[in-house]
Amino acid sequence: MRAELFCSRDCSFAYKTNENHPQWIGESASYSAAHKWMAKNFKKANSCVNCGGNQPRTEWANISSKYKRTFSDWVELCSSCHRFFDRNAESRAVMIEKFTGQKAELLNG
Repeated sequence: MRAELFCSRDCSFAYKTNENHPQWIGESASYSAAHKWMAKNFKKANSCVNCGGNQPRTEWANISSKYKRTFSDWVELCSSCHRFFDRNAESRAVMIEKFTGQKAELLNG
């Protein structure tokens, strides 16, 4: 009887989130799943951290290309800056250095 494992339905739902969910696959999640997780867990300021513009729509951009589930691995960008960020390794390195203050390694491909 699974119902007896939790004190209430709310307690059961609270427990079965993120890592505790039976279908949690962690860092193996898809690109789409990582972005959905970010949207669910972190509130946007609707302000681009690159150009400083307030936009009605901003997007989460991943810094490391590893899609970690930590806030420090993501930046909020307007669509234009996000496209520039994703365009090529050089533009990504320039922006990563701006965001983190650390020299970025250029990745092949």
